[in-house]
Amino acid sequence: GDFLTLNYFSVVPDIAADIADANALRAFYRTMAESNQVAMLAVDPFLLVGLPAVRSILKARMEPRGFAFIGSYTLPFSDHSFVIKVQSMEHGITGIRETAVMMMQSAPLESDEVTGKLTGWEQDPYDPGYRGAFMCNQADDPKHDAIFPEHPLSKVRHYLREIGTELEMTASIRAG
Repeated sequence: GDFLTLNYFSVVPDIAADIADANALRAFYRTMAESNQVAMLAVDPFLLVGLPAVRSILKARMEPRGFAFIGSYTLPFSDHSFVIKVQSMEHGITGIRETAVMMMQSAPLESDEVTGKLTGWEQDPYDPGYRGAFMCNQADDPKHDAIFPEHPLSKVRHYLREIGTELEMTASIRAG
């Protein structure tokens, strides 16, 4: 049920940020994620096979329940780009990782009376002061991947690590 796709886009890349500037890149992706009702879990400048790239992990809600996790490497060139994307979705009983992580908390979580959300549960991975409608939560932290190796988010991170270390690229693609 997991997917790997390689996409080629023959248009000027639409990343409106310098991909070497992590803060600008994350601000751009945060805005794009929020406008598409997905949560940004990670966005980093990355050298993929020696070329500047963007490594991202996003989380999307599925109907009627559960999440899909999407990891990608975007390789932007001047007039085209490649996107290597992996996707894994929750199936069956969902929320086990979140429940287990909540139970591991040293103190019980409290609800915000105004929003109804758990105080301190959700947080932007790079800007603790940022508040969005749908955000990364404590269960999304990579430190929990070892406990939940078959969880879709853990698998997406594993796939990205494999691609990041094992991908090879021809000279003609490298030349742009």
